[in-house]
Amino acid sequence: MKKIITIILLLVALAVLIYQQTNNTIKQELRDFAVEDISTITKVFLADRHGHDVTLFKTDDKWLVENKYPARKDGIEIMLSTMNKVRVRQPVSESMHNNVIKNLAASSVKVEIFTDNTDEAEKTYYVGGEVADLLGSFMMMENSSKAFITHIPGFNGFLAPRYSIEGTRVSMDLWRDRSILNMDAADIEFVSVEHHENETAEGNLYLDKVNGNFVLFENGEGSLANQERVNTYLQLWGKANCEGFMNDFSKKDSIINSAPFHTIKVWNKDGEEKTIRTYHKAPKRAEYQDLNGQPLKWDVDRMYAYDGTDFTLIQFYTFNKLLLSPNDLR
Repeated sequence: MKKIITIILLLVALAVLIYQQTNNTIKQELRDFAVEDISTITKVFLADRHGHDVTLFKTDDKWLVENKYPARKDGIEIMLSTMNKVRVRQPVSESMHNNVIKNLAASSVKVEIFTDNTDEAEKTYYVGGEVADLLGSFMMMENSSKAFITHIPGFNGFLAPRYSIEGTRVSMDLWRDRSILNMDAADIEFVSVEHHENETAEGNLYLDKVNGNFVLFENGEGSLANQERVNTYLQLWGKANCEGFMNDFSKKDSIINSAPFHTIKVWNKDGEEKTIRTYHKAPKRAEYQDLNGQPLKWDVDRMYAYDGTDFTLIQFYTFNKLLLSPNDLR
């Protein structure tokens, strides 16, 4: 009887030892996902399985997309927070492992994280799809044969969107700052807003800074504007964002070549000029109706905008505050 008990105890001890060794190995791989000091990160490269890639660069405490466009501050902060807080919830079970590996090979996004050495990645891993309960994502380190379910403790959701992964794709436009103007409101010295569908030009706004004060011009004559209202108005310009970029939209060229809804011009003190033209957008559904039961000709919530480089989607909720007439600033 004592011999049987001794054998059982030995088997239990062996099982515990094997579990601890396995667990330690998993923990070692687990720690590789998280970046302890995210302030050291200077570059991030993301590439999907569809041939798209995006590189984010940190320069003088500012992040740029492809070293060209300002990056979304909120997007960068969420991504860096994720890189710091990501943890392994559990290893993928043996029964699921082969299928998960195949899915990672087919549709994951590669993430390369660079610190001081911008030529050699400090850490590389693959971000896959969400698990069934939507509270974690499949991930795997490069050159590893073991996949894990990862999560952020206390966060209810999966991780791919926190890397600005849309489905299984990455896009430069998802990372770009969505500011319409990219000018300091305090530097603006001229604004014009032309409403092309007005029968007369009386509602068009021409606001110019003359000898330190803003003046409204109508029919060649100037009158002093309400300076407090003008300052509030210019602050709104500084905060105006588009809803998203639509540079790949198939109908972009035909829309740009059509008659614009508005033409907006803004100049700053350095002589920089930005011209934005807005265009009507068809309603989201053809059966949408107005209050009289008539089919809507145009979308009443959104329209398009083009600044000579980017074709974007904008909201009336934002832009109605900017499409003012002279009476609004007298």
